[in-house]
Amino acid sequence: MILSKQKKKILAGIGLFVFTAGCIALLYSVVKSGYYFQFNPDELFNTNTVYLILKGYQPYVDFYTVYSPLLHWLLTPLFLIYGITFEAVYASRILMIFLYIVRLFLLFLLVKRVFNYRAALISVLFFMLDPFMVFSAMQIRPDNLMLAFYTLFLLLFSYTIESKSAKRWFVSGLLLGLTLLINIKIVPSVGVFGLIFLYIIIKKRLYPQLLLFANGFCLIFLAFFAYFLIQGYVVEMFLHVFLDPFKLNNSIPFPTWLGYFYFSNPTIFGIDGKPLNWMFAWALPVMAFAGGYRSLFDAKRETDNAHYLKIILFLSLVIQWLSMLFIHSVFIQYYLPLNWLYAVFAAVLVDDLIFKIDMPRIVKAGTVVLTVGIVAFLIKTSITANLNRSQWRPDQQIQEWQAIWKEIPENNPAFPNVLFRKPIYPVLWGSTFSQYMRDRYPPAYLAIKKYNIPIMFLLNDEYFGYLDKESQDYIIQHYRREDGNIWRKVK
Repeated sequence: MILSKQKKKILAGIGLFVFTAGCIALLYSVVKSGYYFQFNPDELFNTNTVYLILKGYQPYVDFYTVYSPLLHWLLTPLFLIYGITFEAVYASRILMIFLYIVRLFLLFLLVKRVFNYRAALISVLFFMLDPFMVFSAMQIRPDNLMLAFYTLFLLLFSYTIESKSAKRWFVSGLLLGLTLLINIKIVPSVGVFGLIFLYIIIKKRLYPQLLLFANGFCLIFLAFFAYFLIQGYVVEMFLHVFLDPFKLNNSIPFPTWLGYFYFSNPTIFGIDGKPLNWMFAWALPVMAFAGGYRSLFDAKRETDNAHYLKIILFLSLVIQWLSMLFIHSVFIQYYLPLNWLYAVFAAVLVDDLIFKIDMPRIVKAGTVVLTVGIVAFLIKTSITANLNRSQWRPDQQIQEWQAIWKEIPENNPAFPNVLFRKPIYPVLWGSTFSQYMRDRYPPAYLAIKKYNIPIMFLLNDEYFGYLDKESQDYIIQHYRREDGNIWRKVK
């Protein structure tokens, strides 16, 4: 039976309404999970960095970090408003949730411009359904700020490439430079963009535009380096932000390989066993590469500027994925620059399958029903998983920190380091401690002895094992280990 145009419009309207309702319910569960789920150590490390900067400590000099301070500067007003408290940490999470929603909006606009409206809607849905993104895309970490600016950059560039506006070319370069300064995990994607960008410049002879783009890109780097030059530690900044991340990752003693987090894990997937969202996480890369191949094949026959963006996005997917094979330890945050591309090209595949590929009517109907049914059950499973995760709240973590704070009052020194307390040693709690760090700084016992630390919290076996021999001997001689990782001075 052939439906009339009016009935098709009615069915399309109903479908859009149901799709929108499902997305709103899913987004609610995603946001609830992101706000209430227990604190990740990286989140506390980053909020503690804000505290240290507010107290006058200089990153890269007074304490070790491989992050640029751009996210921490952004969070600083929240800590000035709410004080050095967990209320400020929750306020920081609200900001990251806001960035997550902004990214959804930017993702929709980007995919709509490069592909089509349907693929844009599906990509937003897949982004929210990806358990990895639900777990880490709202956490307080520079990666999420980086990706918000990178998505904005790609969207702006999709218009810039068709324009001779000096302002657009300059701002595009500025945004790309800012993206790199926030976090260098995006380097594989930026490298792909750079190669295609140079090809476009040469082919179209856009040399004046290249100069404008380069001016914006270089200006943000010059401003960043000038700031640290004025502060007096530009060399330390360059070493920590641009060189140490590779050394740090390669020094991790128990690495997690590519695919490690795909094992059944209720912390990430929200449900024990192998739920539907776990299956979706496994299927997403396959769908993405299939959709990417399809779009790359189509791009060869296209002549408009959108095909450049398709090539950039697909090659970014390939290179970003290949780069993971050469990373010593693939932490969960390393999936962030990759999985958003999974959502894009998996959406392209589904759009092609349902709306573009010619097939017999009965097969088409069966494909649509099957796809809609799977997505409906997937949304239901994901909402359940997200609400489950929202119940795993950080109340116990907060109580434990508050108990430690009673022992170490505000403005008192602490070792190895306590959240929102003054450190006496550059390698902080929550960061990886490696041999090259130990060799870079004076022995820890000198600071312990100088400040006469009465009690040490969070001094676990791993951290203790990386201390120099003199510091280990000093601690054993002068401190007694009590409950767990607590050491109390005895003489």
